[in-house]
Amino acid sequence: MYTLDVSDWLNNVGDKPESQKREMAKGLSQESQSVIAENQGRKIQLPGGGEYTVSELELLTSALIYEKSMQKVCEMDGIIREYLQNFDLEVSIDEGSRETTPEDHLFVAEYLHKRGIDFKSLAPKFPGEFQKGVDFVGDLDAFTKSLKIQVALSREIGGYRLSLHSGSDKFSVYPIFGDVTGGNFHIKTSGTSWLQAVKLVAAANAELLQRLYALCLQNLDESKKAYHVSITSENFPPALPDGDLLAFCDRLDVRQLFHISYGVLLDEEKDQIFNTLCSHEEEHYALVSEHIEKHLNLIYRS
Repeated sequence: MYTLDVSDWLNNVGDKPESQKREMAKGLSQESQSVIAENQGRKIQLPGGGEYTVSELELLTSALIYEKSMQKVCEMDGIIREYLQNFDLEVSIDEGSRETTPEDHLFVAEYLHKRGIDFKSLAPKFPGEFQKGVDFVGDLDAFTKSLKIQVALSREIGGYRLSLHSGSDKFSVYPIFGDVTGGNFHIKTSGTSWLQAVKLVAAANAELLQRLYALCLQNLDESKKAYHVSITSENFPPALPDGDLLAFCDRLDVRQLFHISYGVLLDEEKDQIFNTLCSHEEEHYALVSEHIEKHLNLIYRS
């Protein structure tokens, strides 16, 4: 699977006046203009009843915002296909500040299909906070309302599933997400599995954990550049506290700290981390299995 994050190529025109948007729209590609013409006024049937009518102005706005980024997706898809024929492509539109509107979703999916891009997953930006390593923060009713529209669009357009980015450990949304999507979804769990590995290190190798923690603090500002998190260096003591290291590692801010620092930790201490995990393989696998099972039980309400 390849995930393409398009946040660097968004054209932030959402707040511009309508007259300016319509003037800018004259420069849209033929594909984008076709998506607008073919889908304005389209009625989307919602789960549980009701319908959503696609706004022509909102769809035009979505085209202005996303056209360049979708052209970049097409370009990168072509590069990947020079080397691979069999792969799953995921398109992420969740990293910007803009919550994904129904028209955003519709434009992205229909534009890519019009260009012949066979993507398998789409990651919208839902209402609320999806920070790394901690549960969802926000209004569950607003999340549910948005999810129902996004699911309705994905079913009507077809050919792909919804993806929940930064979706691990979001236990409060799992029953909703599983029910509304009908099980057709993708949730990334590598980050939370990494945190289970850190928990194993905390239990088995306190000296290594101290080195990892120091690296986290030394590189915090750099690590934060790639993630949306609210932690700062003031959150953390300069060294590991005495006492229960497992409890310390379960602190929400500490979980985020280790989550976003995995790159530098593996660069600097990969061999020692792997040696510790291999020396305690059964315990490591048990921690990961139990945590993933907790996810699955809530998603599928078992």
